[in-house]
Amino acid sequence: MADRNVGEALMGIGFGGYFFFKGIRLWRVMRTIEDTPLSKISSVAMGDAELSGEVKAVKLLKAPFSGNECVYCSYTVEVPQKRGWRQVDKGQIHSIFYLDDGSGQILVNPESAAYHGAQTFQTVVSGWGAAADPGVSAWVETRRSKSMLGSLGVAGRHRFTEYIVRPGQILFIGGAVSRIKHIVNGAAREEDIMGARASGHFMLSAYSEESLLAQMGWKAPLQIFGGMVLLLGCLWYVVVQLQIGRFI
Repeated sequence: MADRNVGEALMGIGFGGYFFFKGIRLWRVMRTIEDTPLSKISSVAMGDAELSGEVKAVKLLKAPFSGNECVYCSYTVEVPQKRGWRQVDKGQIHSIFYLDDGSGQILVNPESAAYHGAQTFQTVVSGWGAAADPGVSAWVETRRSKSMLGSLGVAGRHRFTEYIVRPGQILFIGGAVSRIKHIVNGAAREEDIMGARASGHFMLSAYSEESLLAQMGWKAPLQIFGGMVLLLGCLWYVVVQLQIGRFI
């Protein structure tokens, strides 16, 4: 029993450290948002910026599981475990789009962006029958063909989740503005484009700046202090067990 408890304590140290540093990263993102003023597209300067406006599609994509039209989709596939769900696959599909705030438009390249918003599609599948969504079936077939175990490699329950950005949606975006030259209808054109900051921070949010900051304002401290308490408590337990000779 003592060995089992120590094993769980070691896992607790790992989880505590994970949530502590996750909270630190979230706190830094929150401070970056607070320190960067919201700009109008018509007067935005090159470099770090925050913008808010309506999404205008350049090229529409199909979300992999639902088939819904979008310009960006972040997706995950999970399987159940003892406590919650474990992620077995994730990814993004994206297309450059315009953001329009009424004062002007700017291109946005959403590659590598972190998305903040509610899920737009989720399904849990226990069997791979005809009732499964076509996109889900396609994922299963691809996974099965790559697995050495064949059908056993994708057996059991799976949860498929999507987060998509649609044309007409209002987004709050934090990133960096630069200028690019590209060809449009056979003619060279210079345009401003928003993408990732030099630090790598880049976000698309379905929530307003105020709402996003309010969420981060309680999540970051909870993760930092909760993770620290879990880490230190489990570390103390392991040290005590070592001192009394119950774990070698």
